[in-house]
Amino acid sequence: MAERRKPLQPLPPDLAEPVRLFTEQLRVLYERVGSTLARLGRDLNVSDSSLSRYLNAQTPMPADVLDRFCDLAALPPEERKRLRDLREAALASRSTTPGERRSGDRGSPEAEAPAGPVRRRRGRLLTVVVLVALVAGAVAAAVIVTGTGDDRPPDAHPVARQGACRQRPQYRVVHRGNVVDAHGAVVGTVWPGDLFTRDETPGNPARPYRYYGVVVKNGLAGYVLQERLAYYRAVCG
Repeated sequence: MAERRKPLQPLPPDLAEPVRLFTEQLRVLYERVGSTLARLGRDLNVSDSSLSRYLNAQTPMPADVLDRFCDLAALPPEERKRLRDLREAALASRSTTPGERRSGDRGSPEAEAPAGPVRRRRGRLLTVVVLVALVAGAVAAAVIVTGTGDDRPPDAHPVARQGACRQRPQYRVVHRGNVVDAHGAVVGTVWPGDLFTRDETPGNPARPYRYYGVVVKNGLAGYVLQERLAYYRAVCG
């Protein structure tokens, strides 16, 4: 017996406009493919319940799932880029919405929370990763304090020697992405290979799915999606 294709529910009227636009485009793809939720979920390697949440604007669709969806619908490159940009705008809109559930500091922002033993194992793994990062930062600080012949300006040396250096995480950009301001407006672009120094202060608080910081090569400041970044090192600044 053929699987029945249930109609999607109407979108909530109070959705932020970027979220609505992105979700409506996902629904267009869903109609174009013509599969049931269950069959499409199998094709995209996600559960039909997760797919339902993506198509009802309850959960952001992960980037890798979106790429597989575009492949399945045979979208041309320009439409894929437009859909990725809509997704970033939707994530930025969610990050500035009061009461939005915050994600963890690491990992994909759209990943569903594991349950039971899996959650505990991930918690222990995260603890180990944080401890390793702290030890690496301490070693890096020691090298900065004791090393000679580096290329920092002379007036920066006494600060490091006096132990007043504030360690900040620096990331390498692994995927092209937008830099947005606190309101979600795009102010620039980061490219693979760029260095991004995180600098979150009370004036620039953390946002869900994003880090605030500065692009090293041009001094551009703003928020960048965590999934676009890979931890590189700790720097003094």
